[in-house]
Amino acid sequence: MNEELRLAIEQLRLMPLSQRWFIPLILKPCEIPDFQIDSVETFNNIQYIDFSQDWGNALSQLINALS
Repeated sequence: MNEELRLAIEQLRLMPLSQRWFIPLILKPCEIPDFQIDSVETFNNIQYIDFSQDWGNALSQLINALS
């Protein structure tokens, strides 16, 4: 998973901030790694959708994010 996170962060740095393309999902309770994205943000700063608590609410959030 670490390699995928590094690749995603590398791509995130190249994308304009106004374009949504990366939506982290939590499928089960876990610790979010503290990877550095840039000089200010870390991976912990990115909003995510948590499917581990309320599947219906998380699905609604994902649909809203994609529309």
